[in-house]
Amino acid sequence: ALEAIAFAVVGGSAGQERKRLEAEIQAMEAFSRELFVELHELVRARIGELQAHTWRGRVMNVLGNCCSAVCVYKIVMSTANLLLRRGGAGNEDPATRLLNIMLVHLRVPLDVSYWVPILSLLFVGYLAFANTRQFIQRLLTVFRSVSTSVTSNSLALLLSEVMAMYFAACVLLTLRVVPRRDR
Repeated sequence: ALEAIAFAVVGGSAGQERKRLEAEIQAMEAFSRELFVELHELVRARIGELQAHTWRGRVMNVLGNCCSAVCVYKIVMSTANLLLRRGGAGNEDPATRLLNIMLVHLRVPLDVSYWVPILSLLFVGYLAFANTRQFIQRLLTVFRSVSTSVTSNSLALLLSEVMAMYFAACVLLTLRVVPRRDR
């Protein structure tokens, strides 16, 4: 009888120790995954930094600055048009104006009135897609740093709603480039 009591006492504490160790192992594995993700992001950032010093990287940087300038211009003009109640699909945005000038002055044999709105829409669509992609990446970074096991589901729902609204806003702003007859 004494052996059964000793086995129950020792076995009970061994069972508790085992559960504690399993919980600690799970926590360490989660920590290891987070470290791997952080290391992967650091390696990608370093590769991007090294590529930025190449000829291609400098060209991409200039193009990125041009795209940023177009985005800032569109934000400012959209805000001004909204506040002053002016504008519409008939107005020409800077991408359309730049394409029109380039095609006319370079004497490219294209129907400018047909191709400029299409090329401008493709350019603005690409900007909206790239902008949405960057926005989602930033939101996921915030989500990883803020979420816990308790708040992860509610934060995921909130972030999916925010991303959907952001994408819808980008699509609606892109539709401003399309002439009314082509909508």
